[in-house]
Amino acid sequence: GSRFINASVPESFIDALEEATSKFRESQIDGLRDLKDDEKQLLKEQVKRNLKSYTKGFKDTLKKDGKLK
Repeated sequence: GSRFINASVPESFIDALEEATSKFRESQIDGLRDLKDDEKQLLKEQVKRNLKSYTKGFKDTLKKDGKLK
């Protein structure tokens, strides 16, 4: 968490990391040959929701600790 961060972090940096991670995970899911397209889409949506939830929690923690700019 934020205890490992000793400086302020721009929110735009976290947003960019979230977007890059989302795209990377989507490409990994696209490579799963055992899943049908609708299953891949469902998995992508679940991953995106989980990532958004994690990112929001991380931002909230940084805000609380005064480390989010």
